[in-house]
Amino acid sequence: MFDLDDTLHYASPEIFKIINEDMTSFIMKHLKINKEKANEIRQNYWHKYGSTLRGLMNNHQVNPKKFLSETHNLEKIEPLIHSEKSLPRILRNIKSDKVILTNAPKEYATFILEKIKVKKMFKKIICIEDNSFYSKPNLKIFKKIKAFGYKNYVMIDDSIDNIKSAKICNFKTVHISNIKKNSKYIDYSIKKINELLKIKFIN
Repeated sequence: MFDLDDTLHYASPEIFKIINEDMTSFIMKHLKINKEKANEIRQNYWHKYGSTLRGLMNNHQVNPKKFLSETHNLEKIEPLIHSEKSLPRILRNIKSDKVILTNAPKEYATFILEKIKVKKMFKKIICIEDNSFYSKPNLKIFKKIKAFGYKNYVMIDDSIDNIKSAKICNFKTVHISNIKKNSKYIDYSIKKINELLKIKFIN
């Protein structure tokens, strides 16, 4: 299982900056509040609910499809998409089934994967719409995936919260980050995706 943003491509800081700005603008318009208050709500809901969208749905009955459409502008992010040049080769060398598990919307995820030329390498792409607009690190998502019937599961993600949930559900875990963190939930840490093939349980 692969996360998408900041795992397979570099979403920080440029792409996330654009998405966050568009989310703040959406909240300003929908709730009729100023930018400072909208930005505060965006961040608070992300921390409390795991995603800004879930907080807006729970508290303000926001239409999730409208929100995702207006906050993931593919035209604006396209020039900023980049990944490791070795990524296609790395993925080709992993013979096990590969699945994307992302909190991003499907149109965005598909667009990114096509741009970095790896979409065809994944057996399945699981996005926020597939999880009823709930997001990682919700444990229900990982428990649902365990029903796929594979013998072993590995989660590769930059978020320590997502890694923790995966480990609780008996996934092997790989934390990808420039900042090394010590945690009982991390089986292996790497700084970049091109280190992935060094891990013994990846094949």
